[in-house]
Amino acid sequence: MNLTTEQVEQWRAQGYLHLPAVFTAAEVAAMHAECDRLLASELVHDDNLRTRFRGHPTLGKVVEKFDPVTDVSPVFAAVAQDPRILDPLRRLYDDEPLLFKDKVIFKPPGAAGYAVHQDWTWWQVFPPQNLASVMVAIDAADAANGVLELAPGRHQRPLTPIGELRSLTDAEVAALGLEWVPVETQPGDILIFHCLAPHRSGVNTSTRSRRQFYPTYSAGCHGDLWAAHYEHYRWYVERGLSEAERERLFLK
Repeated sequence: MNLTTEQVEQWRAQGYLHLPAVFTAAEVAAMHAECDRLLASELVHDDNLRTRFRGHPTLGKVVEKFDPVTDVSPVFAAVAQDPRILDPLRRLYDDEPLLFKDKVIFKPPGAAGYAVHQDWTWWQVFPPQNLASVMVAIDAADAANGVLELAPGRHQRPLTPIGELRSLTDAEVAALGLEWVPVETQPGDILIFHCLAPHRSGVNTSTRSRRQFYPTYSAGCHGDLWAAHYEHYRWYVERGLSEAERERLFLK
């Protein structure tokens, strides 16, 4: 898939790029089935770092995401290495994209949204140049089920103090005067967004899930950072745990 000059310019100016109908209906159906398989697997339990849970207003708690997922899912591993994702990134990076991290976010009906943040806030030990995520739409996303919203052109610098790992406060968002664009997507679409692009999403108030696959890529000039990222991820999660909790936490 070759990007046009206009698409490259849009990426540079806005910090994100929406590419519709990249994956076929059959490929999306395979991702649906894989999500069901993962949620029913023995990997889902409290002591597994990769299966993150979140409070739910009626269900108590639900699986929020699998992070990472490509090492336990041949389906998502293949999607992450698909030329229809890698070729646009090669054009944007002028370098070979390498997988940096990956996750599936499930967001079932009733699930909460995410406050305004920049992904790089949690990746500050890694270079932000040519570090971007690709959202692969498994379900349709719209205002009702918590569509991803981005602030165009605000991807030039960190918006929270360096060293602080948190979302932006309401006061910070108001002071910045961020303008939001909801990027509605259909199954099979992809959305590429810079690691400094501010984004948020709302509560899923619909009766539909909003499942999305997020592979993130760094530039080849920085080397293979996947293992280093997940060592840092483990450190970040374990900071607030007791010694006994840390001992039983694992990624399998």
